[in-house]
Amino acid sequence: MRSAKSVGSALLAPSDWPTPAPTRP
Repeated sequence: MRSAKSVGSALLAPSDWPTPAPTRP
């Protein structure tokens, strides 16, 4: 897995994920 910082950034930017976040439509 990536660094904790990367994970935090991903949580703040779900649009960057390959799949949509469960809390975001």
